[in-house]
Amino acid sequence: MVAVTALEENEAARVQRLEARVRELEQEVARLGRPRQNWDHLQAIIDLAPLTIYLKDAKGTYLLVNRAYERLSARPRAETLGRTDFDIFEEPVARLFRQQDEEVIAQGAPVEFRETIPLLDGVHTFITSKFPLRSETGELLGVAGVCTEITELEGARDRLEQAQAELVKQARLATLGELAAVVAHEVRNPLAVVFNAVATLKRHPAAGDGKCREMVEIIGSEADRLNRMVSALLELARPPQASFGPTNVERMVTAAIEAGRAIGDASAQVSLELPRPVPESCLDEHLLRQALGNLVCNALQAPGRKGPVTVRVDVDEAATVLRFAVIDDGAGVPADIAERIFAPFFTTRATGTGLGLTVALRVAEAHRGTVALSTTPGGGATFTLEIPFVPPMAEG
Repeated sequence: MVAVTALEENEAARVQRLEARVRELEQEVARLGRPRQNWDHLQAIIDLAPLTIYLKDAKGTYLLVNRAYERLSARPRAETLGRTDFDIFEEPVARLFRQQDEEVIAQGAPVEFRETIPLLDGVHTFITSKFPLRSETGELLGVAGVCTEITELEGARDRLEQAQAELVKQARLATLGELAAVVAHEVRNPLAVVFNAVATLKRHPAAGDGKCREMVEIIGSEADRLNRMVSALLELARPPQASFGPTNVERMVTAAIEAGRAIGDASAQVSLELPRPVPESCLDEHLLRQALGNLVCNALQAPGRKGPVTVRVDVDEAATVLRFAVIDDGAGVPADIAERIFAPFFTTRATGTGLGLTVALRVAEAHRGTVALSTTPGGGATFTLEIPFVPPMAEG
């Protein structure tokens, strides 16, 4: 009984405070020189406005808000009127709003602000125009605000910038591909002559001499490297056209590992991890084997690598994404290099072509997928290639 009485007393006290505040607001309205019916008329007008509108007194207390404000704040106006920003918003946001009001009051003129504010349903961006309210005698009465939401516009602008950047990148790649095709064609013919010459020199009687044999081996080795560069240039010149078909994923990955070892380090150990059985998937086996082989080769040649390279293959629990992770324990990739790691011809190795990761990226994109670099826990680099998992029966 005592508890009930206390609740009733608290409720009565709250009602009295609200009634007192209502009387204060009515007095404020009267002080603004507007009859009550005009004030109601003003409320009806701004309620029809599509913009968010509010009025505050000089101390920052809300006197009036429209329906757009109610919808945006997800609170009825009764919970806003008579309160300040510090009663409604988190302290950093409230402090920002109060500083804006003080700037408007200090300048005595309209001021426009760009605001990014976290609300209950997410982050919103606004262009807000605030201006001081004064009586006929010049007395400061408060601050009014009109907000135009530009959240969707900002998102559209970001998407447009990304699309433009992608178009520029594709245009550069196309030009680069054309140049690569010309260079590869011009190099391949004299390269064939070099290979023939090396083969002839190996059959020459003088080839038995130790120094001569060493020089011939060097020429052959460098010619092989140049030939790989030419092959990579041709791959870059030809945009990958994926030809999808049912593929045994484990067998394809095993072949990719062997291809990567053959170029990167034939003596190195590469382990294949399959956390769960991976069913057949519709993909371009040739292209994906090439991309994974490039990633394995890159991992085997990672500076500071001590242990084996791990290739982990898995399908997410929703059976929508096929994921390939190539993991090494090397020195990792510095942040300034990571930003350019997939750019054509960018390499940190004297013998690298700078095209292996570029080709891997283009193959991933041909499968409507992605390839990304992350840091391996404990040190090293992890390249993760993800593509949509498509069961063979869903092909087409």
